[in-house]
Parts: sequence; C-alpha cells; structure tokens
Amino acid sequence: IILGTIAVEKPFILRDLATKYPGKIIVGIDTKEGKVATNGWVKRSEVSAIDLVKSLKDTGISSIICTDISTDGTLQGPNLNAMKEVAEASQVPVIASGGVGSISDVLSLLKLADVGVEGIIIGRALYDGTINLEELMPKPDMYIATEGKSGGTIYPTRHKYSSIKPSSKEIDSYGCGDCFAGAVTAAMSAKMDLAQAIRIGAYCGAECSTHFGPY
Repeated sequence: IILGTIAVEKPFILRDLATKYPGKIIVGIDTKEGKVATNGWVKRSEVSAIDLVKSLKDTGISSIICTDISTDGTLQGPNLNAMKEVAEASQVPVIASGGVGSISDVLSLLKLADVGVEGIIIGRALYDGTINLEELMPKPDMYIATEGKSGGTIYPTRHKYSSIKPSSKEIDSYGCGDCFAGAVTAAMSAKMDLAQAIRIGAYCGAECSTHFGPY
C-alpha cells in the first residue's frame, strides 16, 4: 500500500497502519525544491522532504518512493543530489522517481545504491523509447557454457559489465552448463561481482547438486 498526503496531513493514521501492517506500507514523497507537495501536487506544504523522511524512523514502513516533481516527465535526468539526501536521511530503502530518460540516468542512480537508493521508477522513457527495458534485464545468454568429456568452460559474452574481459573457468564433466549459467546470471542480477557470481553459480539448485570445479 502506498500512502502520500496522509503522511503529512495525518501522520498518526500512517503510524497506526504501519504498526498494524509492518513492512506493508510504502510512503510516497513528492518533492519540489526541498518541500513536500500533497494532494496530487496541488498543494505545496512547508514540510521539508528531509524532515518528513526523518519523522518516518521506526514507523515500520517498508520503503519510500521519492519523486522529484521538477524533473518528472522531462527525460532530462534525475535530481541526484535530492535523491542522495533523502536516501541518506532514510532508515528504509528509497525508490527514486523523476527525470530518468536514458540508460546513463539509470546508471547514475545505481551509483547511489550504497546510500540506500534500491529502486528506480521509469515511466515516459519507456513510452517514448529512449530506454529499452530489455537492455536492463539480465539474460540467460549472457554466459556461454560448453561441456565435453574432460570438462568444459563458462565465460561471459555480452552483458552490462562491459569492463569485464571474457575469461573461462574449468568445470567438471558432470556439470550442467545451463544450470550454471542461470545461477551466475541470477547472482549477477543481485549486484555481485563476477567472482562472487561464479562462486554462487558453482552450485546448482535442488534438482542438480553438482559442484562445478574448485573456485
């Protein structure tokens, strides 16, 4: 459940709901020039976004969606400073919204993951075609696995981590290349580096418990 205006005008109701349904409430904070807008952006309150974020500490909410009104729908890039300040002040994960118009905008927000930005909302960029969602999604064919009587190799092909040069790892002859590749892809999507992904990918799921070589 996403609550917005009520967080400013009737915070006691928000706290009551968050207490009854811990981890189920998301607070939407729409901000312009540091102040929170309410009632569908019609009203601009005197409450600062940072103060509102701080007031949500220990309420039991699951996360915050922060929309920068000035950049929303413009495709001109997100307000990185505002998002960073909100994330640093927040006790819960922040989902950034507003201004995303390119892959580079997405990457710039991903750099704020360390301070708590754990999600990004993309809207008009998808409709206008300035962002292709497939480019952001991990794919099974990001890795190629080959097998033979004496073993095989696993190596990255095309993927967003373009700075990583293709390399190979020996796997034993009993391994399942598809299972390994899928596990590595899943690990990479969890923001692990290649070495970590390979270690986790070295173990298949419940249906295939083969260990792929020593890493």
